[in-house]
Amino acid sequence: MPDCEVQVSAAPGLMIRTDRAVPAVLLVNELIVNAVKYAYPGGHCKVMVTLSLQDNRTAYISVRDEGVGLPADFNLAAGRLGMRLARSFAQQLEGELEVTRHQPGAEFVLRFPLVP
Repeated sequence: MPDCEVQVSAAPGLMIRTDRAVPAVLLVNELIVNAVKYAYPGGHCKVMVTLSLQDNRTAYISVRDEGVGLPADFNLAAGRLGMRLARSFAQQLEGELEVTRHQPGAEFVLRFPLVP
């Protein structure tokens, strides 16, 4: 989508092993694609991605949009293909994927150990 802005903020010096980074990046990509497809039906999208450490052993990745929000019947555990993929990547990382509704938009947060 040509009129989409993705803002990325990452903690300085944060190192993630490749075997951990690849599924994390695939999960983030899926969440960004979903935000572009569903949160901004009129275009002009904005997605914020934040990567930080919680306790020097746990990575924290937030993907947030300020779009139309999630449908009332949205269920992270019973979502479409994109959500199933995101949950699968979170499981592969031995992490937790949570969703928070905001006004406006939604935020998906992944927490996972840097070393399994």
